[in-house]
This record gives sequence, C-alpha cells and structure tokens, in this order.
Amino acid sequence: MMKELAFSELKTMTTKELAEALGVSVDTVQRTANKLLDPSAVLRKVVNGGESKVFTEEQATIIKMEIQKSRNLQSRQIDFVSTEYEENLTIANALTILQRRNDEYKSRMEKAERLVIEQKPKVAWFDAVADSANLTEISTVGKMVGVGAEKIFKLLSENRIIYKKCDSDGICYYVPFYDYEKYFRSIPSPFMAKNKRFVRNKLMFTQNGVIWATKRFKAVENER
Repeated sequence: MMKELAFSELKTMTTKELAEALGVSVDTVQRTANKLLDPSAVLRKVVNGGESKVFTEEQATIIKMEIQKSRNLQSRQIDFVSTEYEENLTIANALTILQRRNDEYKSRMEKAERLVIEQKPKVAWFDAVADSANLTEISTVGKMVGVGAEKIFKLLSENRIIYKKCDSDGICYYVPFYDYEKYFRSIPSPFMAKNKRFVRNKLMFTQNGVIWATKRFKAVENER
C-alpha cells in the first residue's frame, strides 16, 4: 500500500526525515541532492544545534525518484512512499498518453474516411463491382450460428465489433471497430431510393471472419 510522505506544515522535510521515510542513508540523500539540485535553491535550518538541509515537496520528489532508480538499495521501502507532487505528475503523464492515443486514433479514422471518399466508385461503375465471391453476408452467418439474420447485427453492435455510421446524405452503413477490421470487407452496393440511384458500403465477412464469428457466437448460443 502506498504511503504519502509526511511533510511539515510548510511542506518541507529535512535530510534526515527524508532519508528515514525512504529507507536510505542520509549520505545517499545528500549525494543525490548535490547532484540534482542547485545549492542556492535548498533551504537550511538549525536542527539540534547543527545546520540541516530542508527540501520542499518538489525537491524531495526529485530526490526520491532518482534514488528509486538504483538497483543496489538494501531496502525497497522507497517503492511504497510517494508525494502528492509525484502522484500529480503520474496523473498528468497518464492524461498526456491518453490524449496522444486519442489523437492518433482520430487521425487514423480521418485517414480511413478520406480514403473511402477518394475510392468511392462512380455511379457508372456500381453494376460492374460485385467481386464478393470470397465474402459472406453477415445475415447469412447469423443464420449459420443459430442467432438469426437480424439479431447478429445487434450482437455485433453490443459487443463493439461493428457500429452504424451515416453520411451527410443520410446513407447509413455498418463499419467495423479498428481491432476487428481484419474480419470484414466493405463492398459498394447500389440501391434505389426516391427514383434515384445510390450506393452504400455493405459490410461482409471475409473467410477468416466467418470462422471467427462462427466460433464466437456459436459458443454464445450453446451457453444458453
């Protein structure tokens, strides 16, 4: 269980107090402080008739994190203590990582969407595009596993495998989540609406997708 270092009301700690809290020698703290900190930035006060260095919470955290890197410590007591400043750093780093991942995911999605737009076939080409010999409709797989042609879409959506997306022109279609793209392929599928010819991307299983879906949802069905 992590224990927070006990600072004084002024949020300071002497060399001896810090050494005891970290489970290391006073010399270790002093050497580390001399290496990392500007001497003019370290406070001093008289303790038991002698002068002692006094570290702020930020300084103590810097010293603690540096000592913690050592593999030669006799005690790993240091691993079970922390400061509020250190915890805030950890939270800030985690948020930075999450934001970076979110930006990367958003960038991939935008690139994928641009690619779909760039590759969207012209109307004259719709009837000619039907190369789906190695693909299987999702509804067909639903029937195969005993789930049903319509319920399979609900299961795939609830399990965050596919999701419905709608273009600005009101055409909706299914798209796989990033981790499941390898099991699907989208095929342009023409349709008529209000005497106009449109196309939507019809999501279908690949051969590997059929095998994967059969194992996954057949097992679910057998558990009931």
